[in-house]
Amino acid sequence: MSNKRYNTLNNELNKIFGGKVIKLSIDGGFSCPNRDGTKGSRGCIFCSEEGSGEFAGSRTMSLSEQVESQKKLISKKWDSDKYIIYFQSFTNTYAPIDFLRNLYFEALALEGVVGIAIATRPDCLDDEVIELLSEINKKTFLWIELGLQTIHEKTEIFIRRGYPLSLYDKAIEDLKRNNIKTVTHLIIGFPNESRDEIIQSVKYVARTNTWGIKLHSLYIQKDTDLYDYYIKNSFTMMTMDEYIGMAIESLELLPKSMIVHRITGDGKKDLLVEPKWSLNKLKVLTSIDKELKTSDTFQGRKNYFNIGGVNMVDNRPIGVIDSGVGGLTVVKELRNLFPQESIIYFGDNKNVPYGNKTKHEIYELTKKMIDFLIEKDVKLVAVACNTISTIVDEYFSDYKIPIVSIIRPIADYVVSNNIKEVGVVATVFTTQSGAYDKLIKEQDNTVDVVSEGCPALAGVIDSANFSNDEIENLIKMHMTNLLSKREVKDVILGCTHYPIVIDKFIDRCPEVNFINPAYEQVIYIDKLLTDKNQKGKHEKSTFEIYTTGSKDTYHKMLEILSIEKPDNIIEL
Repeated sequence: MSNKRYNTLNNELNKIFGGKVIKLSIDGGFSCPNRDGTKGSRGCIFCSEEGSGEFAGSRTMSLSEQVESQKKLISKKWDSDKYIIYFQSFTNTYAPIDFLRNLYFEALALEGVVGIAIATRPDCLDDEVIELLSEINKKTFLWIELGLQTIHEKTEIFIRRGYPLSLYDKAIEDLKRNNIKTVTHLIIGFPNESRDEIIQSVKYVARTNTWGIKLHSLYIQKDTDLYDYYIKNSFTMMTMDEYIGMAIESLELLPKSMIVHRITGDGKKDLLVEPKWSLNKLKVLTSIDKELKTSDTFQGRKNYFNIGGVNMVDNRPIGVIDSGVGGLTVVKELRNLFPQESIIYFGDNKNVPYGNKTKHEIYELTKKMIDFLIEKDVKLVAVACNTISTIVDEYFSDYKIPIVSIIRPIADYVVSNNIKEVGVVATVFTTQSGAYDKLIKEQDNTVDVVSEGCPALAGVIDSANFSNDEIENLIKMHMTNLLSKREVKDVILGCTHYPIVIDKFIDRCPEVNFINPAYEQVIYIDKLLTDKNQKGKHEKSTFEIYTTGSKDTYHKMLEILSIEKPDNIIEL
């Protein structure tokens, strides 16, 4: 039995098969939709010319020849007559169904093979493939590996993953429904991905409770596009100590039952550029073991879903308010990161935009929304409106439940990322209030904040009419005005309506890092609920919308944002 403080694959296979089981990495001759032109032609940015199968067999050999060759290599290190065939290179369900069937069953017929493992993509698991995998799963030991790597859209775009998080969710559901074991891959250390963002990805996988997980640090090989990016943009790689710390924190958050298939990674010695420490795999593993023991911690110590734990479950819904539909960007992030939380949304479309109203008018309208949600017994209210957030501390600080501003999380982001010059595009009321400037300078008075008021943009977006050039023209005008004041590299989208059209902002100013207030607010809420021990745990969460305006606007915006249909949309 393993003496490790986390649940290893080796230990799990020993328990199941009564002895050592050896995994043989095979190249099945597959391609990938992210390489053959279907989704892309260069693959994921970190993927090698070998399709991340650096240590797999050669596709120039037959399946049986690869297996025999792998057996000979492995026999020098381990003695066993039980094998799992691991189809590793590229996307191993991306082929005609007859080819897949013949290949998988050929593998299962080989001497000593007790199971197969298949690395693939969520977008290559159609009903026909799922049916075949289900058939195989009833005959042998099977697991499927999915290269999620991150849950964050900005990173997904950067790495060219080629599929949205929703497809991963669907794949997990389809596989679980057929009792097929799933392993999720996460990479730690992408450029511009913070520690908190890494932890959010880990928590997300923990909540989906896949059978297994693979963790490893980002590494750079010469035969990848990431190498070219690194040469041009020379970002800082994680140190070994930093990675060990992240690995341990990740282990603590995982369910105790989840199988850890990998906790470090190493590229080919002759191709590896950075980090050099990853080549010393044994040192990394022993250091993790040592630190776990020294810190007296273990896998699952901080996992919220451990059965029989002492953690409280607060299944009251999260309330979200906005002057219109912009707050749905917050809902989208909440649904992505907290699928087990119920949500009640209140949009005051009748009175949009708030940015042109007086402070007293904003207070009166906001109080009605908050009081309505309190009657619905929400556990907090996320103010998904920058204009309202400017008055939250002044008027709503004495409420018994948290009223969470969207401005403070952004201020925290700016300071924590050491941004010294930042732009703000927002409603006129928000810019004139100086709320961003005030909250940022409370933490760091050296930050220079430059603002641009946009009186019409939120209202135009709220109409969900994207058929003319009005939005593009408004963005062009306001970004030109802002950058004429100061050529900032970071710009806060100071209205939750604006992330709906973030692509238009990026198209206009591709050199600018646009900060999404919706995402940062949800990260803040996660910390708050964790600290207060108030996370929800619904088997099936609910989502309701209340609006003073028309339901039609919400139907349009839900579709635009790819948010699942709510349980109810109610006009008040």
